[in-house]
Amino acid sequence: MVSRDYNDTWGGSLRATRVRDLAAGRGGLGPAARLPGAGAAPVAPPAPVVPSVSPEQRVAQTVAREEQAIYQLRDHEEAVLIDSNGDILFHKSGGATEVAFTDDEIAMMRGNILTHNHPVKKEGTSFSVADVSLAATHKIAEIRAVGGRYAYSLKISNLSWHEIDFRRIAADEAVRSKNWLAIHDGTMTIEEAELNHHHEVWTRVSELGRFTPEQWQYSRVEHGY
Repeated sequence: MVSRDYNDTWGGSLRATRVRDLAAGRGGLGPAARLPGAGAAPVAPPAPVVPSVSPEQRVAQTVAREEQAIYQLRDHEEAVLIDSNGDILFHKSGGATEVAFTDDEIAMMRGNILTHNHPVKKEGTSFSVADVSLAATHKIAEIRAVGGRYAYSLKISNLSWHEIDFRRIAADEAVRSKNWLAIHDGTMTIEEAELNHHHEVWTRVSELGRFTPEQWQYSRVEHGY
C-alpha cells in the first residue's frame, strides 16, 4: 500500500507502507492526522461565550425593569429596594402620596437604592421633603422617583439632613415667590408650578450649598419607558 510521508525540509513524499503499519499509526497518517471514523475522538464545538454583566449593569437593568412596572400607577405609591448587586430586597405598597416603612425596612436601606413612583401628577413630580430627609438620614446610596414622563435621581454623600434642610427652606421660598409672580403675569400655570416646584428647589439647594458633585448628585430625565 502507498502512503504519504511529510518532511519539514523536503515536503511530502510517497512510500510503500504495509497495512498493519498504517493501522498502527506508523504510516503517513499519524495520530494527529487521523480522521473521525479512523479512530480519532470527535472534537467538541467550543462553548458559546457569554458576556459578563457587571454589578452596575445589573443594577441599571433591575432599576429600569422595576420602574417600567410602576411608573404608570396612579392610585398608590409602590417602593422597591435594590441592593448594589441589582437584587431586590423588598417591594412595599403604600397610599396615594406615601409609603410607610417599618424600622427593619429602614435599616435595610443604608447603602442601597430605593425607587418609587409619584402618582399624583401624571408626568411625575420630584422628591418630597420626606423623601430627601429619609435618604440623607439613613444613608441611602440613591433615591429615585418615577412618573409618567420623568425619572428623578438623587445621591447624597457626607451631608446631614440639617445641612440640606436650611438651604432647602431658602430655596423653597425663592422658588415659590418666582412661581407666584409667573402665575400672576400669565407666563406659568398653577399646574406647571406644582409639577416643577420641587425640581427647582432641589436644583437650587446644590447651588446655595455649594455642594460638590460627590456630595450631591441630582438629576431629572425623560425616561422614555
